[in-house]
Amino acid sequence: MLTGLAVTGYYMASTQPWLRELVFGVSRAEPVALWWGIQPSAAGIFGAPAALAVMVLVSLFTPKPGELAQAFVTRLRRP
Repeated sequence: MLTGLAVTGYYMASTQPWLRELVFGVSRAEPVALWWGIQPSAAGIFGAPAALAVMVLVSLFTPKPGELAQAFVTRLRRP
């Protein structure tokens, strides 16, 4: 989720003129380079897939939980 937040924040900071001036010190008069014409208010379109990709990669590269943890989750799911 932090990856998605970072990607979204970066896109907004680099394409929103007043925020770009505040964060990067770039003049508002400089042209804005939008990614595929997506407005800064819809920056989540880049952050959500980035977050999903990182979550999938982390889940693939981390070991499965032990038997004790799996039993605990199973007990929590039963009323």
